[in-house]
Amino acid sequence: MKVKTSVTLSEDVLRDLDREVGAESRSAFIERLVRRHLRELDSARDFDRQVALLNAVADGPEPPQQFADPFAHGDDAALLLDDASGTR
Repeated sequence: MKVKTSVTLSEDVLRDLDREVGAESRSAFIERLVRRHLRELDSARDFDRQVALLNAVADGPEPPQQFADPFAHGDDAALLLDDASGTR
């Protein structure tokens, strides 16, 4: 459902808007821009939440010992090496 609304714009903004709109209606053009901007804001908030979560995990307690050194697992660690000489 569409709802009629009114906005006040500066003359130069309206002029630039009309130049960009082309054959599309002003309302459709503005709605498309607002929807895109709202999606970008949502994405930015999601990103900020993910960064905060990762920072909380990174700042948390030390990992269990078995995860501290990936080469401390005995013979299986050799699978990660390039050759029998033990170099990576």
